[in-house]
Amino acid sequence: MIRLKRLVVENIKNTRYGLIDFPESIGGGSMLGIYGQNGSGKTSIIDSAECMKALMTGNPLPSGAKDLLTKGQEHLILSYSFDLSESASVCGESAAVTYRVELVAREISVRVIEEALSFTRGESSKRNLIVHSVAGQDSNEDASVAFATSKPVDRWKSIRASSKNAAAVFSAAEVASFNGGESFIFSPEFSRAIAGFLTVAKQKIDDGTAPNTIKDATNETLLPLRDIIGALRGFAENDFVVINQKHEAAIPLGLMLLSSGQALDGTKGFAINLDKPLIVGRGQYDSLCSALSVSNTVLRQLIPGLEVEAYKLGDRVLNSGDVGVEFELLSNRDGVKVPLRCESTGIQKVVSILGALIAAYNNANASVFIDELDSGVFEYLLGELLEVMEPRMKGQLVFTAHNLRPLEKLPLQSLVITTSNPSNRFIKFKGLHGSNNVRSQYFKSIVLGGQSEQVYQPTNKTMIAAAFSEAGHPGEKMDFFEMLQQLKASDRA
Repeated sequence: MIRLKRLVVENIKNTRYGLIDFPESIGGGSMLGIYGQNGSGKTSIIDSAECMKALMTGNPLPSGAKDLLTKGQEHLILSYSFDLSESASVCGESAAVTYRVELVAREISVRVIEEALSFTRGESSKRNLIVHSVAGQDSNEDASVAFATSKPVDRWKSIRASSKNAAAVFSAAEVASFNGGESFIFSPEFSRAIAGFLTVAKQKIDDGTAPNTIKDATNETLLPLRDIIGALRGFAENDFVVINQKHEAAIPLGLMLLSSGQALDGTKGFAINLDKPLIVGRGQYDSLCSALSVSNTVLRQLIPGLEVEAYKLGDRVLNSGDVGVEFELLSNRDGVKVPLRCESTGIQKVVSILGALIAAYNNANASVFIDELDSGVFEYLLGELLEVMEPRMKGQLVFTAHNLRPLEKLPLQSLVITTSNPSNRFIKFKGLHGSNNVRSQYFKSIVLGGQSEQVYQPTNKTMIAAAFSEAGHPGEKMDFFEMLQQLKASDRA
């Protein structure tokens, strides 16, 4: 099992520093809701999760990643800490693993300039498996790696000297990953280099010619690296889901990114154009129908009487010459069927994320990050949904929201609030007892303070009203005192 336990961010958007520890629920899962003022840094956690997925799957960073870097800062730093156990163990043992990455903005993109992968096993102290740094770069977007180091220096020097072929693959990985804005550690080329070094080491160990440096490097560095990289890459590819505002913005445009209710068996999801029928292969159609069947089990309980079906319009010949299926998505409410595109965006949102929520509920490996979970979802339903999931779920759910209903339903450990201090952006509530209503206490903290940091940057109703008046009379010179008197008079009336 793999579980994200801690996330540390530095210089991302308006957050100079933030740390979040993810709790464990009584059922073994993990749920965390992130709350706070508009523009206070909640979405930076979702952005960090999206970066993690891209890096660990060996893909380029998301488009627009350059804009994540805090203005005036040179480097963006992200650190992810995991617990690995059972089938995801490291050389047969549970381990705590930390992946730290440092990014720098270029003219039109972002480059990875340093990565570190470390772990601890049992009672042993933290061990750096590799710290890979790139330096000596100019601002040229096509620059190659001018100078790169891997630490511990002596360890990696001996590893690279053990096989010229694997060392050549290692060097090629450095160049390709840097120029592509990708992770070096999680690149396929680096994994091939590790496999090459291990093959040579095994041969030397078997024939008795391996020096102690190679034996130690094999057991203490190469084998743990192989296990950790493979486990985290598989986790990011198959079990880690990020649903951000781009996902939701696609719905009004007629595109639904449908998360699969069968994420338990590795099915990742479907992109569906709601505006017109689609033609897909029979295998894809059958997978979609199976996923909808799973989702409908829950959907009909959340929105009584509602189901979604992939209505088959007929067989069609694909460009490949194979026979496919033309279909469109219909909502079926107590026997009344209409195209799903005619339903509200709220219902479309629930349908699109339901598969991911089902996976988080049932799959201990599943980790789901959702931005603005409450958008378009009825307040009471949201509270009921989270109250049911939190104590029973096996996987992980992290979400941002503005609706405060979950504050009445979730335990205190499952909540984090943002602050107005960019150097300490996320805090836990303090000073609350079992009988306190967290929602009421949050409002009191906004008005009266009492937390370790200010949780709301004050706004002034009179100044807001004055700003509206001024905006309604552009170019006119208004006497501010007279404006305030008018506002007070209108309040009394």
